[in-house]
Amino acid sequence: MPTASRGFGIVSQFPDNMYQLIGNYLKKEIKRMRTIIKFIIISTLLCSCAAVGTKTLYKTDEKVDISSLGYNSLDGDTILAKIYPFTNNIFDSTIIETLKEYSLDNYKSLDENITYQTPDIEKIKEICSQYNLDALLVSKLKFIYATQAIYFVPVSHNWDTEVEMKLFDKNGRLLYNTKHNTLKGNSYMNPPPVERTVHDGTKGALVRIFKNMGLIKTVANKS
Repeated sequence: MPTASRGFGIVSQFPDNMYQLIGNYLKKEIKRMRTIIKFIIISTLLCSCAAVGTKTLYKTDEKVDISSLGYNSLDGDTILAKIYPFTNNIFDSTIIETLKEYSLDNYKSLDENITYQTPDIEKIKEICSQYNLDALLVSKLKFIYATQAIYFVPVSHNWDTEVEMKLFDKNGRLLYNTKHNTLKGNSYMNPPPVERTVHDGTKGALVRIFKNMGLIKTVANKS
């Protein structure tokens, strides 16, 4: 009797273009990982820039509560006006903007003869008493002429800023001394206009004071 045998073969369950599909998937994953790595690197650089650009030069160990604050116009604003006439205007509007973001609504703008380097402590006490202020902010701004270069070839110029602030209490005691440098602390896609660096330098130094005080931002920035 004739017999028949049944052969058992392996039938592939994979499509003919399996290797192409795997290759395309791996390419997409590699591209995605590269994007994630770039994002992490850029985020790290931005954080490190901010850390380098903003400094606390002095802070008190005591807990500080302020409900009314005065801030003086920039020291040497007549010199600053020669570079940018609206320096003090931008400074003033940025101070008000930042105070409102931290719910400090009781403030007073002043134009007293107080030098930043050697402030008159008795005058500070007198001003705080006269206007019923808990503290007085004294500030100075320095312009930095910056050059943007590509492959060591200068392509553009702009004015960065360095803003320093000292906050004194009504008894003339120094509470905080901070500094923000936009050249070191801010990353701009294009050379920033001077009003932007005045704003960013002012805000950076003031926010640093508020963070040292433990204040929390309560109003979103609309700008």
